Amino acid sequence: KPYKLILLSLSFFLSISFSAVTTIDSNYGCYVPSNYLSQGFDVKIYSYSLYDQAYLTPSFYYSKYTTTPLITQTRGAQGVPSFNLSVLGKTTTSLWGVGFAPNNFLAEFTTYFIAPATGFFQFIFNNVDDGCMAFLGTGAFQCCNSNNVGVGAANNQILYATWTSKTGPTGDSAYIYLSGNVAYPMRIVYMNQNGVGTFSFVLKGTSGETLPLDQYLFRVPPSV
Repeated sequence: KPYKLILLSLSFFLSISFSAVTTIDSNYGCYVPSNYLSQGFDVKIYSYSLYDQAYLTPSFYYSKYTTTPLITQTRGAQGVPSFNLSVLGKTTTSLWGVGFAPNNFLAEFTTYFIAPATGFFQFIFNNVDDGCMAFLGTGAFQCCNSNNVGVGAANNQILYATWTSKTGPTGDSAYIYLSGNVAYPMRIVYMNQNGVGTFSFVLKGTSGETLPLDQYLFRVPPSV
């Protein structure tokens, strides 16, 4: 019933009217046949220098990190790109099917977010230690080419949070209006520097309910 949908959308909009609301047009997404889609995300692990302060500069997350050595990568990881690493005394750890040194690393997650319907969604970072930024739309990466990152990233940045000695672990949230059944490129860039590494990524729906984020993350074969 369209009138009911309009009223629900209006009610939700009014409830968040004091928060920033961003609309990401379907032109910033891709239309991918369902038979090419599979749930999950890809991960690349890069090195990060001890005590390097680059993570405090937003533009570092756009694409500058790709100039550092790529340590390892994996395709088709399942679940949600969230974790809690206690790295004290550890020289290696295993996540997403790959092993790496948990101190001083950077992880790039690439996937496609497909909203179940057109409407408002809230994306949330919680407990970020040390730094994390999320992009949604073709600024995350070029459709069907997750190796092409950074072009237009500033326009499609939706979340950014960094740990500092003054703030400790931090978070961020954003309300985004999206078109349903559009494959929006999503890129999450996280770095950990010397110690505990944490962040959680949460999705909420139009009524404030927590949604199973992993069910809306998809991979597309590079050749599509």
